[in-house]
Amino acid sequence: MARAPPPRSWPTSTATRPGTGSTASSSTRASHDVARVGYYAALGRHVRAGGARRVVVLNPGVVPAREYFDLADVIVTFEGPYAAYGAAMDATPDWVRDQPPGRVAHLVYDASRRQAMAAVSHPQQAGYLYATSGSMPDPWRTVPSYLHEEEHALEVCA
Repeated sequence: MARAPPPRSWPTSTATRPGTGSTASSSTRASHDVARVGYYAALGRHVRAGGARRVVVLNPGVVPAREYFDLADVIVTFEGPYAAYGAAMDATPDWVRDQPPGRVAHLVYDASRRQAMAAVSHPQQAGYLYATSGSMPDPWRTVPSYLHEEEHALEVCA
C-alpha cells in the first residue's frame, strides 16, 4: 500500500457530530472545504503514482465540495450515529444523489441490527455502507454486537 508522505502537519477538521451537538477533532478525516482540494489532489496523485490501480477513498464524513469527487474513487459522505442518518440522507444534495452508488460510502455507528438493516435499504443507499453497534468515543474499535447473527444467517443461505 502506498503511503503519502506526511505534510508538515496533517490536516485536522473539527466538526459538530450530527444529532449530538458535540464536536470532535480528527486527523484521519479528510477536509470537505474547497480550499483544501489542491492538497488532496496532490495526495491522490502520490497514491496513484505507484503504477498499479489503486483505489483512493476520502472520508470527510459529510458531503464535501463537489470538486472532491474529481479526486477520489469513493467519498464517505456520512459518518455518524444512526440517529442522525435519516436527516442527513434527506439533506443530501441532488448532485450527490446523481453520483453512481459505487462512488459513495456511509459509516454508521450506534446502530442496532434492525437499524443497520434499515440503513442498507434506505433510498439514498450508498454503494458502500458499514454499520456497527459501536459507540463513541471510538465506534470502530469493535465489530457489531450482532455480527454472529449475521454470520449464522449467511450460513443458512449457503
